[in-house]
Amino acid sequence: MDLLDPEEFRRQGHLIIDFIADYYKSIEKYPVLSQVEPGFLGEVLSAGFNVVGFNWMSSPVATELESLVMDWLGQMLNLP
Repeated sequence: MDLLDPEEFRRQGHLIIDFIADYYKSIEKYPVLSQVEPGFLGEVLSAGFNVVGFNWMSSPVATELESLVMDWLGQMLNLP
């Protein structure tokens, strides 16, 4: 298993934080509805946006994360 270099992890983390800060700085420029496809974003961004994941339309990130976690749980329990 290849581990992520700690400095690269730090660099990527800073990029995500900068993205979230820039998002809030100019939030009025973004569309109300999501413009992305499933699998586009990860948990750090959903936490940074403090989303309420009711469904795909309101929060594609939370919905995608839920699907991934449920798949992992199913694999751990050897479910089809």
